Amino acid sequence: MTSPARTVSPAVAFAVAAAGIGLFSIMDAFMKSLVLGIGVYNALLWRTGLATIMAGAAWRIGGGQRPGARALRLHLARGVVTATMATLFFWGLARVPMAQAISLTFIAPILALLLAAIVLGERVGPRVAGASVVALLGVLVILSGNARLTLAAEAWLGSIAILVSALLYAVNLVIARVQSQAARPAEIAFFQSAVVVAVLAVAAP
Repeated sequence: MTSPARTVSPAVAFAVAAAGIGLFSIMDAFMKSLVLGIGVYNALLWRTGLATIMAGAAWRIGGGQRPGARALRLHLARGVVTATMATLFFWGLARVPMAQAISLTFIAPILALLLAAIVLGERVGPRVAGASVVALLGVLVILSGNARLTLAAEAWLGSIAILVSALLYAVNLVIARVQSQAARPAEIAFFQSAVVVAVLAVAAP
């Protein structure tokens, strides 16, 4: 099912995205505590399971129509990418300081811009490109600082896991961009969480 075109003010879209990022950061803080307490798998399974229930309720209230073949393929692809991305990120988050972990993910928007330009044909303006270069330099500064410190092997592995997660997050963002044109937000949230739970359930035994 393809949702009808909707015109939204850029300022409203920006505010909604900023609020989402803020809530995402708060969630990271809670998840780090949970990961240290009950492990990555259990924390992620509980989080995604509850999200599936809440998003499923919102999807049903909104009509709960069956997604089309294209939307379903996008849901499955993004769910698999998200499951891998989240597992790597939270595993790494338990092994490096939170500020450093989030800073390393700043590389994701840069990669997303490149992927969007290549895959979606979107144009990247000079201001956006300049801001991306600054973010990339910040990531390089963090990594160079790590190189001068005597870090435990797990801290290095955690940093690598977060960088790989950032790469997958960039892929996730590009898929989400296409998803937003093929399905409604409640449907996207429900199927993403449901697919992640299904992927995690494979490891349950």
